[in-house]
Amino acid sequence: MDDLVGLNIEGRSSNEPTDADIALAAGLPAAMCSLVAGTLAWLAFDTPLLPLRVVDAIFAVVPAEIVQVGVAFLGPWAKRFAFAASVGGYLLVLAFAAQLFVARVRQRGLTPSLAFGAGIWLLASLTVFPLAGGGLFGTSWKPNAWAAAGSLLGAGLVYGGSLHAILGLLQRSRRTAEWASALASRRTFFGSIVAAGVAVVVIESIGAVADALGWGRSDRVVGGSGVFPDIDGLSLEVTPTPDFYHVSKNVFDPDGASRNWRLEIGGLVDQPLSFTMDELRALPAVEGFATLACIDNPAGGDLISNALWRGVGLADLLRTAGVRDGAVDVVFMAIDDYVDSIAVERAMKPGCLLAYEMNGVALNSAHGAPLRAIVPGVFGMKNVKWITRIDVAGTDVKGYWQRRGWNDVAEYQTMSRIDVATPGTVGQPTTVAGVAFAGDRGISSVEVSIDDGATWVAAEVRPPLSENAWVLWHASWTPQRPGRFDVVVRALDGAGTAQTPLVSSAYPNGVTGLHRVTVHVTA
Repeated sequence: MDDLVGLNIEGRSSNEPTDADIALAAGLPAAMCSLVAGTLAWLAFDTPLLPLRVVDAIFAVVPAEIVQVGVAFLGPWAKRFAFAASVGGYLLVLAFAAQLFVARVRQRGLTPSLAFGAGIWLLASLTVFPLAGGGLFGTSWKPNAWAAAGSLLGAGLVYGGSLHAILGLLQRSRRTAEWASALASRRTFFGSIVAAGVAVVVIESIGAVADALGWGRSDRVVGGSGVFPDIDGLSLEVTPTPDFYHVSKNVFDPDGASRNWRLEIGGLVDQPLSFTMDELRALPAVEGFATLACIDNPAGGDLISNALWRGVGLADLLRTAGVRDGAVDVVFMAIDDYVDSIAVERAMKPGCLLAYEMNGVALNSAHGAPLRAIVPGVFGMKNVKWITRIDVAGTDVKGYWQRRGWNDVAEYQTMSRIDVATPGTVGQPTTVAGVAFAGDRGISSVEVSIDDGATWVAAEVRPPLSENAWVLWHASWTPQRPGRFDVVVRALDGAGTAQTPLVSSAYPNGVTGLHRVTVHVTA
């Protein structure tokens, strides 16, 4: 009997594990070993992690309406849930592949096991890798063709070697094999996967409730004096960095802290430029408050924040490079392969900057370190994070989201939000307060209605910290009768154009509609 001969045992009792169960019990931990090897290579050398690449590829082709439904239900966990599902699929495929190995491969030495792992890599190289955007053998993925292909092959070999070792362990111990067989039973196996999925949904639901109740947040006034703008529950004028909203196409955001990072500027310019971070910081700095909002922010939503940004003026760099005639777009390219563009005319406006600081400290990874764009007047998706290169293009370049139908200009819709609407008592003043924003068009006035829009009264508006920042507003009213009151807010932009009451979803131009809350008044 050679090492790892066939698992069939003549005269086996009905209680003994089957070959298929033992293969499945060995295949799952072998698959986990392969996943761990791939993850370590990804963390250490930025080589492709297959489940992550599969998720990115799926999100790149799934219709935007479906993505929006997922984001609306799971929020920032949507891609993490998809990643968890992709990891589960990876483990399942390799776990069941072990059954094929046991059933078809008669030689059970280390060499056949490694060859089996390499064969799985070869099959994936010709099918899954190209479909996931990696080309044959994954050679289109970073950091380079050899590193990508080598890391993926290495994961396959780890799977084969681990499968050989674990099958040997199970075969040598009947008790271990029976225990593993019980764990690998179909009911237990798939039940565990379902339980893991339910756990993810429960965890996300708890997080959603916590967000809705404001647990752990520090972006609102607490213990205020009650005098505007120091009203309990009203947004702070400057959002603390930990509470600044975060939206990303990535399951895991990149870490831009690299000694080799440089900003390259090229395309239709007279003189291509290249800067280290120290060289950028040595240039004259530009500082200003600017509000960012996500195009997917619902009426009354929290995907909007305001911060103080510091960096170098984009127009200054473009003038130094010398933009040529015929230039149409300025294109931002990021570490995570994200691409978006803005018109040259917008890029040359004074408020546009490449920020390396946020609220007085260096950018962190979540908000775009080492460098991000701040582009007044357009939704957050065009304020590209983790920038490595800027090209001046002679055509209208469609970005990551624009290729999927989202608005290419992406100017902010006028919005307003009620942060505070205190319950009232007949004859006693009660407070309504919140924020309003219209991008670089500014806010000229805010109006509040306590009768669901039948009549409107002007609110007090605090002057903004800059022409690109939101405004805080406040109104007080004294109810004359008990009952339920539908409170609505609307803003007028700098040109006096009122916020539209028409309700629309985020896709493709951004959410519209008025925010309303219900206030109960007692006698």
